[in-house]
Amino acid sequence: MKTDDFEKRLQRQDPRQLPASWREEIISASQAACQSPAGSVRSTHATITHLVFSLWRELICPARRIWAGLAAAWVIILIANANLTTDRPMAHAESATSSAELWFSFREQTLLVAELSGTVESKPIKPPQATPPRPRSQGINLFMTV
Repeated sequence: MKTDDFEKRLQRQDPRQLPASWREEIISASQAACQSPAGSVRSTHATITHLVFSLWRELICPARRIWAGLAAAWVIILIANANLTTDRPMAHAESATSSAELWFSFREQTLLVAELSGTVESKPIKPPQATPPRPRSQGINLFMTV
């Protein structure tokens, strides 16, 4: 069937009338909505609350144990953070150590762990010896600059 034939057939049919009760219901509902602006605010509010509750049902309810666990973890983190912060600031002069001191203490700790585990015999730490400077050879310049 071609589209032209279908359109011709539709034009020949008489349009059906809506039942009178439907027409009256539709007209009265539209007039009531137009006359009361508070009704539109209520319907907007109802739509928003319906949207919030539907999101709650779809996102939160299926995984409420996971969300409760996540909330508990955040509470523990916040409590631990509150307990770890100090009220007085640390004195920077007392706590400041140089990187050389830190490196030396780290080296001592690793040697102590090695001694206690029995993997390395204890040897005294000798400071590195300075190597004497070696003679430099001055090669003959083969290229000349012009």
